[in-house]
Amino acid sequence: MKKYLFVIFTAALLIAIAVFYKQPAKAPSPEINNFEDCAAAGFPVIESIPRECRNASGVLFTEIITE
Repeated sequence: MKKYLFVIFTAALLIAIAVFYKQPAKAPSPEINNFEDCAAAGFPVIESIPRECRNASGVLFTEIITE
């Protein structure tokens, strides 16, 4: 009985390790430094004047309007 439990425990441990290592790594998020980068990355754009974009970290970027 002890040998049976040891085999099951070892198999479960090996499966858990295999699942852990098989998970894909997270892709690095793009570096966002201005409004254009934020909008191009697909973050929500607030339609105000001037327009604003907030990235996943909560940083707010404001569009620079030139006339």
